[in-house]
Amino acid sequence: MNRLYKKQTGFTIMELMIAISVLSIILMISAYVLTGIGGLYSKGTNYSNVQNASRNIIQDLSSDIQFSNSPVIQSATSINHDQAICIGNIRYSYTIFNFSSVYAIWKDQMTYAANSPSQCVSLNLNQASPSCTGTSPGCIASVPNSGENLAGPNMRVGQLNVIGGFRIYSISIELIDGIDKNMFTKPPNSSLYYCSNQSGQQYCAVSILSTVAARRLD
Repeated sequence: MNRLYKKQTGFTIMELMIAISVLSIILMISAYVLTGIGGLYSKGTNYSNVQNASRNIIQDLSSDIQFSNSPVIQSATSINHDQAICIGNIRYSYTIFNFSSVYAIWKDQMTYAANSPSQCVSLNLNQASPSCTGTSPGCIASVPNSGENLAGPNMRVGQLNVIGGFRIYSISIELIDGIDKNMFTKPPNSSLYYCSNQSGQQYCAVSILSTVAARRLD
């Protein structure tokens, strides 16, 4: 009895190896592209967040200046290197480029209005609930539950200035967003910080905004 044999067809080992190699390359390229897209999204989100926070801080300062009859007082540096801007009984406590502080900038109401630099003392921003504990003498206590954090968890103040007098004030702020101070650089003879390191998925962002606020006439 004659048996008929069909010729078996299929891929050779070499063809399978080539196909697997091509597939691996395609997967590697796809992963690289997706990682790049994710990185760009993260970078854009960081920049948007720091821009929005800067804008909100400037708007708060402008509004408080506009509707206050009190002078704007900018404190000297305290024991903890925190500083403050006081407008009547409104206080903005902040720390310059300090990555160890719990908060970068904190707004609260004092129990009475500051009328001199010695009374405009920053709260201790190294505490989960900022208070006068551990600050320079003369710190005015906060009205209970009046405080709020004005910046994100990885944001720090590069600079914050309110300059002027009588009715017109110039406000400028530099807010930076990054998990490590080594991500930023400050060129010689410059008061501003810039992003210097954006390795991996850890991106930094810098927002620099300024405006002019005019106190309304009585």
